[in-house]
Amino acid sequence: GVYDMTKNNDQEGAVFTPVPFARQQAAMDYLHEAFFTTPTWMIDTTILRRIEVSGMADRMLRMQGAALNILFRPARLERLYNNQIIDPGMAYSISDLFASLETGIFSEWATGESPDLYRRNLQRKLVDEFGELLDRKEDRTDARALARKHLTSIEARARRVASRGRGKGTDAAHAADLAALCRTHLEKKRD
Repeated sequence: GVYDMTKNNDQEGAVFTPVPFARQQAAMDYLHEAFFTTPTWMIDTTILRRIEVSGMADRMLRMQGAALNILFRPARLERLYNNQIIDPGMAYSISDLFASLETGIFSEWATGESPDLYRRNLQRKLVDEFGELLDRKEDRTDARALARKHLTSIEARARRVASRGRGKGTDAAHAADLAALCRTHLEKKRD
């Protein structure tokens, strides 16, 4: 992010200032807590049984996916990239963003917990977002290289989880599916 201070010609100081790293990280922590952790308070089965047969998983993925889409917008990634030029070593980078997303959205792999179906959908969505970045030829940032790095990392971690067969059969199947999805994105022929 960037602070935009409107100034007249005769005013001193910078018009654009990168948002400090700590504030950016706090914003990401908030997103993980508010959007990327399954909001169980929204899933009241008593109410859902009265109003619909299905659709909650799709609605949740659309909500969480919209937050991811905002983070992956080319203009946002370019701002993060350019902030590194303006404020090297102090700016929140694309690398920081992607690492936070991978660590947070795949946190169950570190804790040994089983991801619920909402989280599994979000994990697939993140892998697809990284995969779509590989298709952006007009990208002039490090985003494509970093997306490739994170797809490779997720694939390796998913293979380890799948080979251990940890938890229910769904966990191992989901991990194997994620590994295959990462590989598909990495090996996709691009024009």
